[in-house]
Amino acid sequence: MNVIRVNTSHGTPELRAGWIAAVRQAADAAGVPVAVLWDLQGPRIRVGKLAEPRELLPGETVVFAPEEVARGAELPTTYADLAADVRPGARILLDDGLLSVQVTRIAPPRVEGRVEDGGTLTSNKGMNLPGCTCPRRRSRKKIGRTRPTPHPWGRTTSPSPSYGGRKTSRSYGGSSPPR
Repeated sequence: MNVIRVNTSHGTPELRAGWIAAVRQAADAAGVPVAVLWDLQGPRIRVGKLAEPRELLPGETVVFAPEEVARGAELPTTYADLAADVRPGARILLDDGLLSVQVTRIAPPRVEGRVEDGGTLTSNKGMNLPGCTCPRRRSRKKIGRTRPTPHPWGRTTSPSPSYGGRKTSRSYGGSSPPR
């Protein structure tokens, strides 16, 4: 192993420091460098609270609306800027991609779409917007709380883009990265 990935969605800073210290100790004992990949949690976009599970049928038209204004059969979302960030033709994946909706119309703050892959939708399921850079969902406050800072167990670098829109940072033991 030459890299350990630390998912900052789990554990406390103290617990994560313990994980890294244990890896560093094992790496030192083995005489090998091990990099630390610091995986920062991005903002979450979710379906809001539904009165009851909802069956989405292929071909059905659904409407997403921010939780604060959703009414009737509309699907509430925690992401108030959805209508500003998606375009007709975009896909919205729900519940880890088990369900999908293709956007057909934008009527801010609402987004209308056609169900492509149906199934049962329940409250608080994740929403994924593939291909959307979603500039309004960036959470500097959240990123600022989880951004790694220099620690005795390694040197950190600035976060850089990673797959899935996550931010990562590498930490190397010693004063320079492995070659």
